[in-house]
Amino acid sequence: MAEAAASALAETHPLDGRVVETARGRLEVIAGRALVIATCPRSARPDADGSGSPLPPIGHVATIDERGTEALGLGALRWLMISDPTGGATPDDPLTTNPQLEGVRVVDQSDGLVCLRLHGEGAVDAMRRLCRIDVDGEALAPGRCVTTVIDHLTITIVRDADDTFRLIGPRSTADDLFHAAETALRNVG
Repeated sequence: MAEAAASALAETHPLDGRVVETARGRLEVIAGRALVIATCPRSARPDADGSGSPLPPIGHVATIDERGTEALGLGALRWLMISDPTGGATPDDPLTTNPQLEGVRVVDQSDGLVCLRLHGEGAVDAMRRLCRIDVDGEALAPGRCVTTVIDHLTITIVRDADDTFRLIGPRSTADDLFHAAETALRNVG
């Protein structure tokens, strides 16, 4: 009986490793990443002492530790941390071990968000169809991120390279996000 209950509670991914490949690009699920929202009260601002902060400004992406943990500047005193949780490390490790970041608060969103990668020759054209952001402009240049609306969903877009984007959105709407990205990719070739 206990085995049946345990198997019924096994973790599953809402998109179950889905991949779409066309002649001009590929859309895939990125699984196994830890996602943490980090916030900070104004009184404990990470750079309050003027020494600078490893956390990026709004709209920028930065690698903040030797393990490759990324920080995305989402808003005033708000970041999304993305890391590989293998080896027992957690995405808030750089926040709790760096004295410059004392006062930063974290909330694990790993089970609440889904991350997709859209890449290839047609990725830029697909993104032009998907969102209202100028993908050719400075706001979404490589190494930048932006939060916008795609198909009535609030999504964070990260541009990793000229032809590579990550789409991060609520897990509860994962199918809708995947469908919108898949449709845009198929429509460009």
